[in-house]
Amino acid sequence: MNWRKKIIEKALTYKVRNREEFHGRYFSINVSKAFILSGFYEFIMSLIEKLHYPAEELVVEVLERDSYSKETIDVLNRIKEKGIKIAIDDFGVERANVMNLLQLPVDIVKFEGELLKAALFDEKARKLLKGLNETILSIGNKTVIEMVEDKEMLELSKELGFSFVQGYAVGKPEVPERNY
Repeated sequence: MNWRKKIIEKALTYKVRNREEFHGRYFSINVSKAFILSGFYEFIMSLIEKLHYPAEELVVEVLERDSYSKETIDVLNRIKEKGIKIAIDDFGVERANVMNLLQLPVDIVKFEGELLKAALFDEKARKLLKGLNETILSIGNKTVIEMVEDKEMLELSKELGFSFVQGYAVGKPEVPERNY
């Protein structure tokens, strides 16, 4: 088993062993196109079955900058059909590949936090971010703004209407006390 699979299995096992603490919380996995096409579907479905992991609490994140073949999109569709959420990560960082919003079975769009930082001081950036967020919400996706570091950024995130926030303002990354 390669290192990526070992890490995913350890993390999901940890969450399952600590169900009460993590009940209802999503676990996100960032995956590359190559990893998706290397038996990821079979791997993740066998892991879900083996661990009795709730598929609806799993999010598979793909990068916005990548383009995806029909084969990759087919795998993502199969994953989504099993109840796993699909997210586009780092939206707005590079090419803002809007075609991915049309072609991929996306549930969640995660906006790069640098956009929020710009919106704090630049009215044009604020209007652009608000418009992009509203557009993505209007087509039925949830949105996440990353790198929300303080109260000011948290308030702006609420004002702009994001579905969720991620960052130090809402929770710092922690190392579990128990080994997994």
